[in-house]
Amino acid sequence: MIYEYWLAGIEGISNLKKRKLREVYGNGKAIYYIEETNLKKHTFLNEKDIERLKKAKKTVNLEMQWEKSVKKKIKFVPYFSDDYPKKMKVITDPPYALYVLGSLPDENVKSAAIVGARNCTSYGEQMALQYGKCLGHAGVQVISGMARGIDGAGQRGALNGDGTTFAVLGCGVDVCYPRENIGLYMDIQKKGGIISEFPPGTEPLARNFPILQQGSVGAVLFLLQIQHELGADDLHAVGTGGLCQLDRSLTGIVHAALQHLELDQFPGIQAVLHALDHGLVDLTLAHDENGVHGVCLAAQDRAVQVR
Repeated sequence: MIYEYWLAGIEGISNLKKRKLREVYGNGKAIYYIEETNLKKHTFLNEKDIERLKKAKKTVNLEMQWEKSVKKKIKFVPYFSDDYPKKMKVITDPPYALYVLGSLPDENVKSAAIVGARNCTSYGEQMALQYGKCLGHAGVQVISGMARGIDGAGQRGALNGDGTTFAVLGCGVDVCYPRENIGLYMDIQKKGGIISEFPPGTEPLARNFPILQQGSVGAVLFLLQIQHELGADDLHAVGTGGLCQLDRSLTGIVHAALQHLELDQFPGIQAVLHALDHGLVDLTLAHDENGVHGVCLAAQDRAVQVR
């Protein structure tokens, strides 16, 4: 497995090309020891790819990196592993491998994503905490990005509800970002998991965050969006396929969560309850300071926001 770890960590070579190499040579070890003349025979590799492979063999202290990862209890889950999320295998370009601290979501258990504004209001934070707690208490896995604001609050709520939650990061799993969420980061590892497609030690660069589809990791069946405009980037972040395959039974849990709130304090919730009661169940909820202001109905290949 150490050679698969090496191949997964090479920057600049796409996941698709890494999988093609493994299909040709059978395993990471064979790729590690392949001669340059053989690499040049493959039309799917360009000169830059070959140079990156050569450089990786020269510059990486493979044994040391592998041992450090093992000591940190980081699980390495390549795409051909039985533990690799089945739903992720069918997306266009699944990661060659995942790195995990804790565990991966149980694919036999319902999952929900809670996402939203980083600079949220105290109202939004309380809403996220409440929904996370209700979902966690109901046995629904909560998946988000552990970001400050709504994401972290929803995940803290899930833990408060004695549930499980999973953080999908745009950095290495051994890098806590933001640092202010270190307590949440440690607690998630005990009742859920920290997940990334980026090798340990990877810094939280902005370009990394949209890449891993959270919905694909946990087969998200419900998306709750709080204090944030619903846009294409957000749908990508949680996996459009997950959004368009919402589970009707989850709406009952959200319905119950809404009913626990004092409706007169949150204008707009009555409209959402009405939508749920009349069969408009494939939806996401959009919030602002005044409460629920929109319902996002899932269409076949898009989301349509209804004000």
